Amino acid sequence: MERMVTYLGLAGADDIAQRAAEWRRAYLNTPHGQPVMLANAYCPPTHDHAHLSPKRSPVAVSPAQV
Repeated sequence: MERMVTYLGLAGADDIAQRAAEWRRAYLNTPHGQPVMLANAYCPPTHDHAHLSPKRSPVAVSPAQV
């Protein structure tokens, strides 16, 4: 498809590469379970990070074995 679009002169290879990078960023910025939208490439949607709240209980650490 990319070769055809380039061949027909509808878009250059640089334009296609830039748009592909935008879609990649949009995918990475989109929360799980949400639709990927190109707007998320530059402005990730806000969502609740309650699932990432720090644990308030101490973590047990064992001494290193030498």
